[in-house]
Amino acid sequence: RSDDKGPEPENVAIGEINCTIYAFIVLERAGGLFVYDITNPTAPEYVTYYNHNDITVEISEDNVVGFVAPEGIDFISAEDSPTGNPMLVIGYEVSGSTGIYEITMQ
Repeated sequence: RSDDKGPEPENVAIGEINCTIYAFIVLERAGGLFVYDITNPTAPEYVTYYNHNDITVEISEDNVVGFVAPEGIDFISAEDSPTGNPMLVIGYEVSGSTGIYEITMQ
């Protein structure tokens, strides 16, 4: 963690999609989500970074916009998902909200 309050990996969920094992890593302060293919754990591969928040908005106690400060993350397999697609459920500490994200492969 940076002394200047930079990105802080907060939690990780592991899930398998179409025989590929992924690590989903949430960043508390930056509010983003990194996705890595860890099928070969000795050679992880970056897949994507996702952050739907407007990073130009200054977040403070009086101005909480969007989903702020992911704290917990859970992977739901396609077999257990109500939509038939894998999902991520993320709890956000500062905004007090829960995000549910359906994963679709392109």
